[in-house]
Amino acid sequence: MPDLTDAAAYGGEHWSPRTAPRRDEIGRLWARCGIQDEWGPLRAVLLHRPGPELAVPDPDAAQLLAPVDPARAAAEHDALAGAFREEGVLVRAVEPAGAPTPNLMFCADLFLMTPEGALLGRPASQPQDPRIGAPAGGRGRRVTPRRR
Repeated sequence: MPDLTDAAAYGGEHWSPRTAPRRDEIGRLWARCGIQDEWGPLRAVLLHRPGPELAVPDPDAAQLLAPVDPARAAAEHDALAGAFREEGVLVRAVEPAGAPTPNLMFCADLFLMTPEGALLGRPASQPQDPRIGAPAGGRGRRVTPRRR
């Protein structure tokens, strides 16, 4: 493998650092997205309605601490989604093409918003990020800012 320590991509001679913070590029170079504070109005939320995927024979194997009642989880989800809608929040649904994993209902664990866009996380369980990307970014919303 070649020694890349002097390559421009890693800060070598031809490296060209940013001339402005990313925040200053939003709206000019990057799409507008993100949040400015933790207390402003919530406009949209991403949820997965839990279902039969929670009825697992071994909760520990599914990284659950105890058995979960799928009907109760769905009812609690419906109440939460209803409360969001009553407040005028757009509820976006994660509806995977295949069978969802038991912990897909934890969408909030997969990314968070900042004033400069979304930070994507990696769940501790099997990868399921593609199921989040489409609803979060595929309907006119971008998961992360991109060049125009």
